[in-house]
Amino acid sequence: MITIPTSQIERVEKTYPIGNKENVGFKQYSLANENIKWETIRMFNIGVDLVVLNNRLDLTFDWFKKTNRNALLKPVYPSVIGITSTSNLPFENVGSIENEGWELSLNWRDKIGRVNYGFTSNLSDAKNKITDLGGTALPL
Repeated sequence: MITIPTSQIERVEKTYPIGNKENVGFKQYSLANENIKWETIRMFNIGVDLVVLNNRLDLTFDWFKKTNRNALLKPVYPSVIGITSTSNLPFENVGSIENEGWELSLNWRDKIGRVNYGFTSNLSDAKNKITDLGGTALPL
């Protein structure tokens, strides 16, 4: 097997019925993409921290929005290129994803005599949305 840095090619010898002669060919298992790059993430976050009642009650609230651009996806290729398995197709920087959400945290700390106790609660919600598949098909 000959190994190329980003793809594999195998030498194939096969005898064909016409002429009963052995022929040599090469089979490429996967396509490569040397132009991929790191995904780009833009994030915006706003938070509020509040401590009241003599440092016994903490309240924290955060809201965020994150946009991921140039996400790595496998685009749709015509079957004429000879690669039939989707797993052998190269990744490309074509997708975009948005994440938006919030988080609320409430902490209570107190002391009765020599006994310390505390209570912590957390509530959050996030929505993830694929905003661009770059012409790729939805995964099955």
